[in-house]
Amino acid sequence: MNNIISKKNNNFLYFPLFLCIFFLQNFNSFVNAQFLISPNQTFYKKNTSPNNIIYMGKPALQLPFFEDFSLYQGVADTTIWEKNGGTYINQYFGINNPSLGMATFDGLNEQGQPYNFSTVVSDAIGLTDVLQSFLINMSALTPADSVYLSFYYQKAGLGEMPDVVDSLVIQGKDNLGNWTRLWSQTGGQRNTDYTQVMIPIRQSKYFHNAFQFRFQAYGRQSGMYDVWNVDYIYMNKNRSSQDIYVEEIATTKPATGWLKKYSAMPAPHFWLNPTVYLADKFTSAINNFSGVGFDVPSYNATAKEIISGLNLGFFASTSPFILAGNAQQFEITANTNLSALPLNKKMIIESQFLVNSGDNSTTIQGIDLRRNDITRNTTYITDFFAYDDGTAEYGAGVNQRFGKCAVRFFLEKPDTLTDIRVHLTKFEKDLSNLSVNFVVWQQLFDPTNGINKDSIIYKVNVPVRYPNLRNQLLSVDSLKRIFTSTFRFPQLRLPRGIFYIGWEQTTNDRITVGYDMNSDATGEIFFNTGNLWQTWQPDATQKGALMIRPIFSKDNLTPLENIFTTNKNNALQENIILFPNPAKDECFVKISENNVFSTNYKNDFEEFFKNNLKEIRILDLEGREKSIISKEILAKNLENFSNENPLKINLVNLPSGVYLIKMDFGKGNFLTKKVVKN
Repeated sequence: MNNIISKKNNNFLYFPLFLCIFFLQNFNSFVNAQFLISPNQTFYKKNTSPNNIIYMGKPALQLPFFEDFSLYQGVADTTIWEKNGGTYINQYFGINNPSLGMATFDGLNEQGQPYNFSTVVSDAIGLTDVLQSFLINMSALTPADSVYLSFYYQKAGLGEMPDVVDSLVIQGKDNLGNWTRLWSQTGGQRNTDYTQVMIPIRQSKYFHNAFQFRFQAYGRQSGMYDVWNVDYIYMNKNRSSQDIYVEEIATTKPATGWLKKYSAMPAPHFWLNPTVYLADKFTSAINNFSGVGFDVPSYNATAKEIISGLNLGFFASTSPFILAGNAQQFEITANTNLSALPLNKKMIIESQFLVNSGDNSTTIQGIDLRRNDITRNTTYITDFFAYDDGTAEYGAGVNQRFGKCAVRFFLEKPDTLTDIRVHLTKFEKDLSNLSVNFVVWQQLFDPTNGINKDSIIYKVNVPVRYPNLRNQLLSVDSLKRIFTSTFRFPQLRLPRGIFYIGWEQTTNDRITVGYDMNSDATGEIFFNTGNLWQTWQPDATQKGALMIRPIFSKDNLTPLENIFTTNKNNALQENIILFPNPAKDECFVKISENNVFSTNYKNDFEEFFKNNLKEIRILDLEGREKSIISKEILAKNLENFSNENPLKINLVNLPSGVYLIKMDFGKGNFLTKKVVKN
């Protein structure tokens, strides 16, 4: 399974009127008026900045050690990895992944903030992301037990290619507490295949009761630069250099959505012409890690509508079929069905493939390899348009004052635009002392002759601000209210037909908007660096979608709030989780990484949780109150709430048993979760 994944070369493109795209190859010339996909390559100096790894103090792990990044999204699984390493656990940055998830290393920490960012161009290179295991007890083993550490890595994927001065390093901690190098790889040479690595652990100094290993990335520290993807980490005894296969089948990518053109759209517009917008099928893919022979899996595909809780049914259920042992990116597919959808309703459609792989927990003792047999997608047909999937692998913009970018949408009927949401990315330089104009256009071109015609419906100047979390979208309404507290985004009545939203530079410093490389809005992105609007025409390796979304909420609420007004308790149940469970002396509350709001509105949901949680009561199964966390205590504990800093619930004074955690969100909205205390 070596080199199982290929990627076409990313080349520079030159278009008329100085349109170019940067994919960080050896290029030193500069053109004044440019539409750019970032990051941009520059030469930079070294600056070390070690991460603040948090040691959890848990008992040492035992072999085997296995991680395919299928169970967690956002941050690494804190049951086997140290906290605050900065890696981004996701399903989107890789190309033809070995399995569904991966750890992405770049110049952003786990909150999506650059390690080195200021009002001048940051050219520092140094330590960026770290992925460090918990302690592993190797004291009962010796070099004769033939311990190997294996994994797959990919340079760049859909991110930026590491340069020759960048590297990915693996270190092991010896019995004296010293970290020594086990393996390293430099960037520079373009090879975006996933490559498998086998590392023998042969030196006696590593066989002690507190062994650890860690991945470290070195690169530029001021944005999504110098990207490495790592997947399928496996460490065990009784292995050899030829032990490159595992008897298992894994899904490799998220399922596709239910829409053809958009990733999300308002329900009224979908229902006026559903056959135009509904995709014929949704798909995913699987890999067979066996390497030889064949397996006989099957799969089924289901969907449910989250707002109503309605199960939409089965959309595929295959008989067992023969899958070659070396099959890679084998497509699995299911047909959509318009008649299964609740007519004329807002919908959040969660579709799922479940592969009946025959995997078990005996291939790798104690590891249930069925963990990567499920892949999902969530399609929003609610009150906003989007082309993107909610993840930015790059950023894009123009580097000229008064330069403009626009994205085209189509209304099936007149409607009221109530806000714009956008993801502004941090690259190279902090521009939060500047401003940007967001614009709504009726036309860019005269429909009779194609000549430029800037028909502006609305323009508003707002301060540049960056989100607190990776991939978070900010509201233009809220940005304007930073300095104008009484501002409300106007209710803009738009006619049926085409309209555009976008932005206009007020500076030569490029305002960079998130660019999703997994989606394709080819033909819908336009730019103007003078007096001429042009269509962005990327080649196949550079297609993507800008993360800017028009909102058509009737009450000028966020899409999340509209969902709550429909079925708030269901949304709470689906998206708030309690862990660990069973627990010992304490448990924690966080927002689900794998459910309704995992991509689009998780950050809004965190704000809702912080602002509306009134009280927590702990009850026994008879309903008797055992403990209470008051509003005053909650307010203090929720000040810095996030999934990286979850809410703690103290169980230390309770005897062992089963308890109900009842959360009061006000206005008759309660959430009850069950927890087992050991």
